[in-house]
Amino acid sequence: MKAGQEALRSEMKAGQEALGKRMDDSNSTMLVFFSSLVTLIVALFGYIAWDRRTMVKPVIDKVDRLEREILNDLDFHHNDGSLLRRQLREKNGDRHIVHIQNNSVDNYG
Repeated sequence: MKAGQEALRSEMKAGQEALGKRMDDSNSTMLVFFSSLVTLIVALFGYIAWDRRTMVKPVIDKVDRLEREILNDLDFHHNDGSLLRRQLREKNGDRHIVHIQNNSVDNYG
């Protein structure tokens, strides 16, 4: 009888060890899958950021170029005022229009 109990104990111990090994293997597998999923999500966010940056860069460059062209065309740094102000002064000679323009420039910048 004792021999039968010892054999049963050794079988149970071997079964528990096998079960523990299978649990460790399944935990390792789940960790690998979870890590792969997190890596794919991070890669997706990186791709989204890269794509948005490359999409927006040409727009920003074009807006900067247009801003430089407008500033050059309006000639704000001229001693007699901007190109628009000088043209209004030459065309109309009306002091009221120049006065309105002076007030708007003083108020906004």
